[in-house]
Amino acid sequence: MSSSSSPCCPPGSWEGPLNTHGPSNPKGVTFTFPNSDLKAYHIGPSDGKETTIGIIVFHDVWGLLPRLLSICDVLAEELHCHVIAPDSFRGKTKDDVTDMVAWMKSHPYEPEIAGDIKLCHDYLQIKHGITQWGALGFCWGGWAIAKSAAAGFPWKVAVSPHPSLVVESKVFGGSETEMVDKIQMPFLLLPAGNDPDSVKPGGEHVKTIEAKGGKSIPFEDMVHGWTTRSDLSDPKIKEQVEKALSLSLEFLKEHLKP
Repeated sequence: MSSSSSPCCPPGSWEGPLNTHGPSNPKGVTFTFPNSDLKAYHIGPSDGKETTIGIIVFHDVWGLLPRLLSICDVLAEELHCHVIAPDSFRGKTKDDVTDMVAWMKSHPYEPEIAGDIKLCHDYLQIKHGITQWGALGFCWGGWAIAKSAAAGFPWKVAVSPHPSLVVESKVFGGSETEMVDKIQMPFLLLPAGNDPDSVKPGGEHVKTIEAKGGKSIPFEDMVHGWTTRSDLSDPKIKEQVEKALSLSLEFLKEHLKP
């Protein structure tokens, strides 16, 4: 760990990538959308049977890390669904830039991130008949979910470990409160100990999210980034990573019906 200069990660967050990210043998495929520079990782149910459930996974500022891809594989298997994870930073990560705010600002919701979501939506809807939409987003990915929900994307449910809703204010100069107020689906937040109080129980954003069927379950002993970037050789951290994934699966299953 080290102090982070990222506008989306609080000081003391896990840096990355590490060599302890988990399996590096993803079961899905990475492809580039036709007539686009967007790449994405996709995996469907292992039995090949039809499903109406699709989940879009949004990465953090380190992109499509191996552990994130392994989480996609678990989602597809446990929820019997199609999972797609777009590489919205086009292959770059935090390590490739010096001005984080400028870099993140160069990837605005409109038209870029909204366009990425539409590509993923249309691909799964047309190719696989998906009609139910769930989301899982880490750090920056939590903002991408909240922003798309506020813009009207029809999520049925979403989960965000160590969510960085502060991207709306710190990067784009918008109002986090106005964004969160527009969220309509159940949204589970799994903040770390050094995440803002606003995303913890009793916080401003959580009170709003609870009114829509969501909730916040804090991991006070963990630090921001632990689910995707932490050292799994530490038994306590590994246990908490597994707990976060279990809670995510449980919440998604509750709201996405076969």
